[in-house]
Amino acid sequence: MNLTSRNIVAEAHQVYNDFAAQLSDTQRTTDGQFEPYSAWSARDVLSHVSFWNERTAERTDAIMRGVPGPVEETDDILNDRAYQERQHWTWDAVWTRLNDAVDRLGAIADTMPEDIFAKNNEGNALINRIYNNLIWHSGWHMADYWLAQGERERADSLQSSMIERSDRLLGTEGHSDAAYNMACYYAKTGAKADALNWLREAAPYSPQRQEWARKDPDLAPLHGNPEFEAAITRTE
Repeated sequence: MNLTSRNIVAEAHQVYNDFAAQLSDTQRTTDGQFEPYSAWSARDVLSHVSFWNERTAERTDAIMRGVPGPVEETDDILNDRAYQERQHWTWDAVWTRLNDAVDRLGAIADTMPEDIFAKNNEGNALINRIYNNLIWHSGWHMADYWLAQGERERADSLQSSMIERSDRLLGTEGHSDAAYNMACYYAKTGAKADALNWLREAAPYSPQRQEWARKDPDLAPLHGNPEFEAAITRTE
């Protein structure tokens, strides 16, 4: 595994820069709406990502200092609040806040003792959790944006870059989670055969992971399919 706080930060900035470079001036300034998510503007996407990057930084700082983190609330409540607070921010304000949050998180992680950085946190090493929040979460919403714009090729390309990045930085340790994410993407876009192939590649599945897969809304198009059940009960 080649994952460090510095290359997580560098990769996150690259993901954001690549996304921004493909946007037109109109796409950068267009307003969206909170529901459905497919109506989010590019600015809404980055505002959402910046909020969760900031929250990840707060949580990481709290873990390092051994103090309580931010008050836990449901994702729906937090997402609604973040949208209402940030929906009228300018592109420049969003862009600054987004990149500042990544740099702050990197600075916190740089001072973190290795035993805490590798600490198991909600089922994942903390460094992997930071990676998932800064990169996979961001890429997921950016791909959703391109799909809503009718840009399937750009969405597919972005997702392909996510799995390549994960394999390069996380190696075999992160491949199962990355493959599962790819399965979710292809399932929700109607590419069922591709989704099933990625689900098979994501094996093995713990009982907890099997339970989640059976109710994961992103995999709903596969639920009830015998090949889906066979994929998530693979032992290797």
